[in-house]
Amino acid sequence: MFAVLTNAIECLQKYAGAKSRRCHKIFAEAEDWVFNAESRVLFSFEHVCEVLQLDPSYMRKGLMRWKNGLHNGEGVGPRRRLREPLRLQRRMRETRIAV
Repeated sequence: MFAVLTNAIECLQKYAGAKSRRCHKIFAEAEDWVFNAESRVLFSFEHVCEVLQLDPSYMRKGLMRWKNGLHNGEGVGPRRRLREPLRLQRRMRETRIAV
């Protein structure tokens, strides 16, 4: 599930503003998955976030802020990602320590 979430975020960031039909389609599919509020499906954005103990609305707000920065010319663009690639091992270690 972590890989699915990571892939969707990377597709959003990598293909934002894509010109080719193929890349635009990948971006649109990732965007639809993230911003669809359907939570009954096993691998929906809502369910994946819940399993990973992440707040889906917080994630969406951050991605929307990043996306709006693209259109407002705030220096955030398809080449500049929100953060370094997500690392599951580090997150899991922090969870074990906190428990």
